[in-house]
Amino acid sequence: MSMKKGNIPILIDENMVLKNFKKRPKDSHKGMFGRLLNISGSYGMLGASILSSMSALKCGVGILDIGVIKSLYHIEAGQVWESIYTLLEENSLGTISAKSLNSINKSLELSTACLIGCGLGVNDDTKFVLYDIVKNSKVPLLIDADGLNIISENLDILRNSNCPIILTPHPKEMSRLLNTSIKNIKENRVEIAKYFSCKYEVTLVLKGYKTLIASPDGKLFVNSTGNPGMSKAGSGDVLSGMISSFLAQGMEPLEAAYCGVWIHGVAGDRCSSKYSEISMSPRDIINEISMVFSLMNI
Repeated sequence: MSMKKGNIPILIDENMVLKNFKKRPKDSHKGMFGRLLNISGSYGMLGASILSSMSALKCGVGILDIGVIKSLYHIEAGQVWESIYTLLEENSLGTISAKSLNSINKSLELSTACLIGCGLGVNDDTKFVLYDIVKNSKVPLLIDADGLNIISENLDILRNSNCPIILTPHPKEMSRLLNTSIKNIKENRVEIAKYFSCKYEVTLVLKGYKTLIASPDGKLFVNSTGNPGMSKAGSGDVLSGMISSFLAQGMEPLEAAYCGVWIHGVAGDRCSSKYSEISMSPRDIINEISMVFSLMNI
């Protein structure tokens, strides 16, 4: 792995974020603000689907379509009222079955972006579904969590894609993607983010303290918002929902990524002040997103 030293990331600030948002016209309708397909959740991991879906709605997507296995539909529908649902077949492991691919592709054709991976599970069926989507999707994809674990087994699949892709790994997931140590990832974050993004032509969000965003053309950004209280299971699902919501609304991958990361961190900082780093939760972050937009006059 050859990596060049000396890359200086650009600090994300409020003005950079603001320029990507416009006031909505008075004659707006839901069809003007994108349609996101969120393929997520499995037995024992439904919370990841719920959190990513709720944060996507808070970030303004016009239509949210949640792809979830039929037996879990009634649970998620009781939590996420505003979504429509693509009901999927399941396998004996309690995850999406490969038999669901036709239903997924029909929903994907109607969508402007797709989020896949949050609580998805890793087995032959989910691998089959994800690989097919990566190969054939015509709309931008955000791949997170179990989706990243699946991709780590076959990175070359990224080269066969015909659509923009955002990957959002934390250091452990990044170590799997590159088959290296977490220590190496942490010590060479800037070089690794830029190297991976350029090699595989993806927008990479390398999460952690001072999250990095790298684009295939060599641009590199660093975030300064956020705090240790966000180090809880579910925070990453919230972020994925936010970024994919912006992606569905028409933002370019790089802008969707740095806007999502910055706003996610600001919402987290508000939670820290209100509830403490110990007690704040990912659901609290979702609830603060609205106030962040309000304070930014968006």
